[in-house]
Amino acid sequence: MSDTSIKTIKIETFNNFGTVNFVSEKNEIQTMTSAASALVSNVPKANDSIKEEKKEVEKEEKKEINKGEDGRKEHLMNRLSLQPKHLEKLKEWTGMNDFKVTYFNDKDLFTAKEFFNKVKGLEHIMLLCETNNNMLFGGYFSKMPDKQNTWINEDSKHFIFTLRNPHLVPPTMIQPRVDNHNIIMIKGDDEITEVCENYAFVICNNTTSKQHIRFASMYHDTTYKGERLFAGNQKTFQIRNFAAIQWE
Repeated sequence: MSDTSIKTIKIETFNNFGTVNFVSEKNEIQTMTSAASALVSNVPKANDSIKEEKKEVEKEEKKEINKGEDGRKEHLMNRLSLQPKHLEKLKEWTGMNDFKVTYFNDKDLFTAKEFFNKVKGLEHIMLLCETNNNMLFGGYFSKMPDKQNTWINEDSKHFIFTLRNPHLVPPTMIQPRVDNHNIIMIKGDDEITEVCENYAFVICNNTTSKQHIRFASMYHDTTYKGERLFAGNQKTFQIRNFAAIQWE
Protein backbone atom coordinates (compact mmCIF):
# COMPACT_ATOMS: atom_id res chain seq x y z
CA MET A 1 0.00 0.00 0.00
CA SER A 2 1.39 3.42 -0.97
CA ASP A 3 2.11 6.08 1.63
CA THR A 4 -0.15 9.12 1.13
CA SER A 5 1.19 11.19 3.98
CA ILE A 6 1.85 14.87 3.34
CA LYS A 7 5.40 16.17 3.50
CA THR A 8 6.81 19.66 3.13
CA ILE A 9 9.83 19.95 0.85
CA LYS A 10 11.90 22.88 -0.31
CA ILE A 11 12.15 23.42 -4.08
CA GLU A 12 15.14 25.43 -5.25
CA THR A 13 14.39 25.23 -8.99
CA PHE A 14 10.97 24.77 -10.48
CA ASN A 15 10.79 24.23 -14.25
CA ASN A 16 7.74 22.11 -14.83
CA PHE A 17 4.42 23.21 -13.33
CA GLY A 18 2.32 20.42 -11.93
CA THR A 19 4.82 17.61 -11.31
CA VAL A 20 8.07 16.97 -9.49
CA ASN A 21 10.18 13.80 -9.80
CA PHE A 22 11.29 11.95 -6.62
CA VAL A 23 13.18 8.72 -7.18
CA SER A 24 11.70 8.33 -10.65
CA GLU A 25 8.15 8.76 -9.35
CA LYS A 26 5.89 11.67 -10.29
CA ASN A 27 4.21 13.47 -7.41
CA GLU A 28 1.40 15.98 -7.58
CA ILE A 29 1.93 19.43 -6.12
CA GLN A 30 -1.10 20.41 -4.09
CA THR A 31 -0.04 23.81 -2.82
CA MET A 32 2.73 26.19 -3.89
CA THR A 33 3.83 28.61 -1.19
CA SER A 34 5.78 31.83 -1.38
CA ALA A 35 8.58 30.38 0.72
CA ALA A 36 9.82 28.20 -2.13
CA SER A 37 8.30 25.09 -0.61
CA ALA A 38 5.49 22.85 -1.72
CA LEU A 39 3.21 20.31 -0.09
CA VAL A 40 3.39 17.08 -2.02
CA SER A 41 1.76 13.70 -1.64
CA ASN A 42 3.07 10.22 -2.07
CA VAL A 43 6.76 10.97 -1.30
CA PRO A 44 8.64 7.65 -0.92
CA LYS A 45 10.11 7.18 2.56
CA ALA A 46 13.40 5.73 1.32
CA ASN A 47 15.44 6.71 4.34
CA ASP A 48 12.90 5.28 6.77
CA SER A 49 12.85 2.04 4.84
CA ILE A 50 16.64 1.79 4.89
CA LYS A 51 16.72 2.46 8.62
CA GLU A 52 14.18 -0.27 9.28
CA GLU A 53 16.10 -2.75 7.13
CA LYS A 54 19.33 -1.86 8.96
CA LYS A 55 17.64 -2.43 12.32
CA GLU A 56 16.45 -5.85 11.19
CA VAL A 57 19.93 -6.79 9.97
CA GLU A 58 21.50 -5.66 13.27
CA LYS A 59 18.86 -7.60 15.20
CA GLU A 60 19.63 -10.78 13.24
CA GLU A 61 23.38 -10.26 13.67
CA LYS A 62 22.91 -9.89 17.42
CA LYS A 63 20.88 -13.11 17.48
CA GLU A 64 23.68 -14.93 15.67
CA ILE A 65 26.29 -13.55 18.08
CA ASN A 66 24.21 -14.58 21.08
CA LYS A 67 23.61 -17.97 19.52
CA GLY A 68 27.35 -18.38 19.02
CA GLU A 69 28.13 -17.34 22.60
CA ASP A 70 25.44 -19.64 24.00
CA GLY A 71 26.81 -22.48 21.91
CA ARG A 72 30.34 -21.89 23.15
CA LYS A 73 29.16 -21.78 26.77
CA GLU A 74 27.27 -25.05 26.32
CA HIS A 75 30.32 -26.61 24.67
CA LEU A 76 32.53 -25.51 27.56
CA MET A 77 30.15 -26.87 30.19
CA ASN A 78 29.93 -30.19 28.37
CA ARG A 79 33.70 -30.51 27.96
CA LEU A 80 34.30 -29.77 31.64
CA SER A 81 31.29 -31.77 32.83
CA LEU A 82 30.26 -28.59 34.64
CA GLN A 83 27.04 -29.55 36.38
CA PRO A 84 24.18 -27.18 37.30
CA LYS A 85 25.14 -27.47 40.99
CA HIS A 86 28.66 -26.32 40.10
CA LEU A 87 27.32 -23.39 38.11
CA GLU A 88 25.08 -22.33 40.97
CA LYS A 89 28.07 -22.33 43.31
CA LEU A 90 30.09 -20.17 40.92
CA LYS A 91 27.21 -17.71 40.66
CA GLU A 92 26.91 -17.62 44.43
CA TRP A 93 30.64 -17.01 44.93
CA THR A 94 30.94 -14.29 42.30
CA GLY A 95 27.57 -12.64 42.91
CA MET A 96 27.00 -12.62 39.14
CA ASN A 97 24.59 -14.57 36.97
CA ASP A 98 26.04 -14.94 33.49
CA PHE A 99 29.36 -15.32 31.72
CA LYS A 100 30.99 -15.49 28.32
CA VAL A 101 33.95 -17.58 27.23
CA THR A 102 37.02 -15.46 26.53
CA TYR A 103 39.61 -18.23 26.18
CA PHE A 104 39.43 -22.00 25.77
CA ASN A 105 42.36 -24.19 24.82
CA ASP A 106 40.20 -26.41 22.63
CA LYS A 107 40.24 -23.61 20.02
CA ASP A 108 42.88 -21.16 21.24
CA LEU A 109 46.58 -21.96 21.39
CA PHE A 110 47.61 -23.24 24.81
CA THR A 111 50.44 -20.73 25.26
CA ALA A 112 51.14 -17.81 27.58
CA LYS A 113 51.13 -15.43 24.60
CA GLU A 114 47.71 -16.53 23.33
CA PHE A 115 46.21 -16.63 26.80
CA PHE A 116 47.48 -13.12 27.59
CA ASN A 117 46.13 -11.75 24.31
CA LYS A 118 42.66 -13.05 25.22
CA VAL A 119 42.46 -11.84 28.83
CA LYS A 120 44.79 -8.82 29.02
CA GLY A 121 43.42 -6.27 31.50
CA LEU A 122 39.95 -7.87 31.62
CA GLU A 123 37.82 -7.77 34.77
CA HIS A 124 35.79 -10.53 36.47
CA ILE A 125 37.82 -13.38 34.98
CA MET A 126 37.54 -16.94 36.26
CA LEU A 127 39.98 -19.69 35.32
CA LEU A 128 38.69 -23.24 34.99
CA CYS A 129 41.26 -26.04 34.99
CA GLU A 130 40.47 -29.71 34.41
CA THR A 131 43.12 -32.39 34.72
CA ASN A 132 43.42 -35.60 32.74
CA ASN A 133 41.97 -37.33 35.82
CA ASN A 134 38.82 -35.17 35.73
CA MET A 135 39.74 -33.01 38.73
CA LEU A 136 38.27 -29.51 38.34
CA PHE A 137 39.51 -26.37 40.06
CA GLY A 138 40.24 -22.73 39.34
CA GLY A 139 40.32 -19.16 40.57
CA TYR A 140 38.50 -15.86 40.28
CA PHE A 141 40.32 -12.59 39.57
CA SER A 142 38.63 -9.20 39.52
CA LYS A 143 41.40 -7.86 37.26
CA MET A 144 43.87 -9.63 34.98
CA PRO A 145 47.42 -8.36 34.38
CA ASP A 146 48.07 -5.62 31.82
CA LYS A 147 51.60 -6.93 31.29
CA GLN A 148 53.19 -10.35 31.13
CA ASN A 149 55.65 -11.53 33.77
CA THR A 150 54.06 -9.04 36.18
CA TRP A 151 52.15 -9.97 39.32
CA ILE A 152 48.75 -8.68 40.31
CA ASN A 153 49.56 -7.78 43.92
CA GLU A 154 46.19 -6.80 45.35
CA ASP A 155 42.73 -8.18 44.65
CA SER A 156 40.12 -8.01 47.40
CA LYS A 157 37.69 -10.14 45.35
CA HIS A 158 40.12 -12.94 44.53
CA PHE A 159 39.53 -16.53 45.57
CA ILE A 160 40.37 -20.01 44.38
CA PHE A 161 38.12 -23.05 44.47
CA THR A 162 37.78 -26.76 44.00
CA LEU A 163 34.77 -28.32 42.28
CA ARG A 164 36.02 -31.90 41.87
CA ASN A 165 38.97 -33.34 43.76
CA PRO A 166 40.33 -36.77 44.73
CA HIS A 167 39.45 -36.21 48.42
CA LEU A 168 35.71 -35.89 47.70
CA VAL A 169 35.69 -32.46 49.33
CA PRO A 170 32.50 -30.69 48.17
CA PRO A 171 32.76 -27.53 46.04
CA THR A 172 34.66 -25.07 48.20
CA MET A 173 35.78 -21.45 47.85
CA ILE A 174 39.14 -20.60 49.43
CA GLN A 175 40.28 -17.04 50.10
CA PRO A 176 43.84 -15.69 50.20
CA ARG A 177 45.62 -14.58 53.35
CA VAL A 178 46.24 -10.86 53.80
CA ASP A 179 49.98 -11.25 53.15
CA ASN A 180 49.43 -12.96 49.80
CA HIS A 181 50.57 -10.37 47.26
CA ASN A 182 51.16 -12.76 44.38
CA ILE A 183 47.63 -13.16 43.05
CA ILE A 184 48.35 -14.09 39.42
CA MET A 185 51.05 -13.74 36.81
CA ILE A 186 50.89 -14.62 33.11
CA LYS A 187 54.20 -15.79 31.70
CA GLY A 188 56.07 -14.06 28.87
CA ASP A 189 56.00 -14.82 25.15
CA ASP A 190 59.32 -16.65 25.36
CA GLU A 191 57.94 -19.17 27.86
CA ILE A 192 57.38 -22.49 26.12
CA THR A 193 55.48 -24.55 28.69
CA GLU A 194 54.29 -22.39 31.62
CA VAL A 195 51.16 -20.30 31.01
CA CYS A 196 50.28 -18.69 34.36
CA GLU A 197 50.75 -19.17 38.08
CA ASN A 198 49.77 -18.11 41.57
CA TYR A 199 50.33 -19.55 45.06
CA ALA A 200 47.73 -22.24 44.50
CA PHE A 201 48.76 -23.77 41.17
CA VAL A 202 51.06 -23.44 38.17
CA ILE A 203 49.40 -24.08 34.80
CA CYS A 204 51.52 -25.58 32.02
CA ASN A 205 50.64 -26.82 28.55
CA ASN A 206 52.38 -30.17 28.97
CA THR A 207 52.53 -32.71 31.80
CA THR A 208 54.27 -30.44 34.33
CA SER A 209 51.39 -28.44 35.85
CA LYS A 210 51.65 -28.49 39.62
CA GLN A 211 50.06 -27.53 42.91
CA HIS A 212 52.00 -24.78 44.65
CA ILE A 213 53.96 -25.80 47.73
CA ARG A 214 53.06 -22.49 49.45
CA PHE A 215 49.31 -22.94 49.05
CA ALA A 216 48.50 -23.61 52.72
CA SER A 217 50.60 -20.66 53.92
CA MET A 218 49.15 -18.22 51.38
CA TYR A 219 45.46 -19.25 51.48
CA HIS A 220 42.96 -20.03 54.23
CA ASP A 221 42.77 -23.75 53.52
CA THR A 222 39.55 -24.72 55.26
CA THR A 223 39.79 -28.22 53.76
CA TYR A 224 43.11 -28.95 55.52
CA LYS A 225 44.28 -30.92 52.48
CA GLY A 226 47.18 -28.61 51.70
CA GLU A 227 48.69 -28.36 48.24
CA ARG A 228 47.39 -31.84 47.38
CA LEU A 229 43.80 -30.61 47.42
CA PHE A 230 43.37 -29.98 43.70
CA ALA A 231 44.96 -33.00 42.03
CA GLY A 232 45.89 -35.39 44.80
CA ASN A 233 49.35 -36.79 45.44
CA GLN A 234 50.65 -36.25 41.93
CA LYS A 235 53.77 -34.11 41.97
CA THR A 236 52.92 -32.92 38.47
CA PHE A 237 49.90 -33.46 36.25
CA GLN A 238 48.47 -32.60 32.85
CA ILE A 239 45.74 -30.04 32.19
CA ARG A 240 43.25 -31.34 29.65
CA ASN A 241 40.92 -28.33 29.52
CA PHE A 242 41.90 -24.77 30.43
CA ALA A 243 39.46 -21.89 30.04
CA ALA A 244 38.88 -18.29 31.07
CA ILE A 245 35.33 -17.02 31.43
CA GLN A 246 34.22 -13.46 32.11
CA TRP A 247 31.38 -12.97 34.57
CA GLU A 248 28.83 -10.22 34.16
